[in-house]
Amino acid sequence: MRFLQEHAAEYGLDMTNVFFFGQSAGAVMTTQYATLASNPAYADLVDIHPSLETSAIRAVAIDDAPLDYGNLDFATKVLVGNYLQETTFVNASLVEQYNPIPYAGEGFPPALLIGSDSYVSDMKELHAALDAAGVDNELIYPFGDMGEHTHHTYITGMKDDPVAQDTFDRMMVFLGQH
Repeated sequence: MRFLQEHAAEYGLDMTNVFFFGQSAGAVMTTQYATLASNPAYADLVDIHPSLETSAIRAVAIDDAPLDYGNLDFATKVLVGNYLQETTFVNASLVEQYNPIPYAGEGFPPALLIGSDSYVSDMKELHAALDAAGVDNELIYPFGDMGEHTHHTYITGMKDDPVAQDTFDRMMVFLGQH
């Protein structure tokens, strides 16, 4: 973000009017960044203080983020563990830093959450936390909404999948409202 802020004029960016979108690991980072920007306690815990003010983040779209380490299946724990500390099992301190859900609340930017059959429990948990804090957010979960099964980051198949296209269209409407 600092690089983009420093080179905003060069790239024609308005860094006071930013939207974030992330899928999978990118969705984790999007959630963490929005939480860092909106909650000083989380920023202190992680020891990352973002340069972008929360007021500059118009909205975020979080597509199927595996956030709650305790709810992850073994294969995902292996991936996350190796990313965080090069081991399968992560220590409690890193688990607390990794999962921003307990810190996501008031001040979090408007959020569109997309859940597939893979990580919908994490998206539901984040949705509940944001609802409890009065944050404008919407959860799209095709199985819960329409009985349609979806795979992790299914939205990338929108060219051939009407459910993915519908999700993309709903995301554009949500972001357009912010």
